[in-house]
Parts: sequence; structure tokens; C-alpha cells
Amino acid sequence: MRFFQNHDDDAQARRVYVAAQDGVIGSIDLNTMEKLPEIKLPGHPEAFAIEMGGRRLFVNVPKTDSVLVIDRSKAEVVGRWQLTKAKGNYTMAFDEAHGRLFVGCRNPASVVVLDSNTGLELATFAVGGETDAMFYDERHGRIYVTGAEGRIDVVEQLDSDHYRVLTRTPTGPLARTCLFVPELESLFVPVPEQQEHRAELRIYQARY
Repeated sequence: MRFFQNHDDDAQARRVYVAAQDGVIGSIDLNTMEKLPEIKLPGHPEAFAIEMGGRRLFVNVPKTDSVLVIDRSKAEVVGRWQLTKAKGNYTMAFDEAHGRLFVGCRNPASVVVLDSNTGLELATFAVGGETDAMFYDERHGRIYVTGAEGRIDVVEQLDSDHYRVLTRTPTGPLARTCLFVPELESLFVPVPEQQEHRAELRIYQARY
């Protein structure tokens, strides 16, 4: 789910977009609390990213190993970018300033870097298995990736097309998801209960 102000149509517009299991992207206008037209997809949508300076919505559809491009103003799919360097695209992050879309895949476990204007695959780098969450730190040019393998991959953006893995930090078994809070420069990673280990929330402070 994503919440944002739709600056393209109305600076005061407030909408929530939701990825639904039945292969649709749904949305609600929070000003009127009305349900907006659903956007039909060829498979279950996973992570998606919103273009704040435009009208596009980028959506991972792992069933087709592709990224769909949606025009929010028309509520329709206007493009499809087929992935060739990896499959099973579940996570996503967006560097809008440099026009780079980061797509986290599971086969092989890697991140594919796309040109957000053309869909061209520009670079790849390896990450932990079963990737499930990814965040882009715009201020410091870092990418944080977590997955069920139980580690955090911290990747440095050298420039728009070149990336370097800085650290691979163990977290815990099946610690799939995370939340990066840029104001705190911290990454929050929930670790589920496993046999003799109690569930916990781990907080990792970013270092620059």
C-alpha cells in the first residue's frame, strides 16, 4: 500500500493505492472516501513505486517476470518491461531524481537496475535469497535489501549505472521485511519467533 499526494492532477488530492491478490491495483480518494476505478493486471501485483513528478506507477508482476507501467490519470496499463537478467521480481525501490528503478528478484537473488524512462536493464548486483523488502536512501545514495535468508545488503550507488555492495549484515532467520526511516537514519527489521528464539524488532543505525 502506498499513500501520497497526487501533485499531477490536484495538489490537494490524497489517494491510497493498494495491491490486491486478485490481480488489480485499487485506489481510494481520501477527500471523498470514494473507491476509484480498479486497474486490471495479468497477475498478482507485488511491490510498486509511484512517480511523484509524473503520472506513472511502476508495478512488479512476478507471474510474468515483468514490470508494468500504469498511467494513474487514465487508470490503465501503458507499458510492460520484460525482465531478462533475473526472474521472480518482488521488491522495488525508486530513485526518481536519476531515473533509476531498482527491481529485487529471487531467481537469481539479485537487483536489476532499470532506466525508468525506457525500461532498459542497465546493471545488476547480487543480494540475499528470498528478497522481500528494499529501500532507497536518496540522501546518501544507499540501497537496503532484506530477505528470508536473514541478512541486510547495503549497496552504495557510485553513480546512476554503477553499484557496490558495502556490507552484508546477518539479522535473523526469516527476517524478510524491513522499514527504513530516513529521518532517523535507521532500518527496522522484525525477526519472527523461531523455536527457542523469541520474536524481536531489531534496529540498525546507518553508517556513512
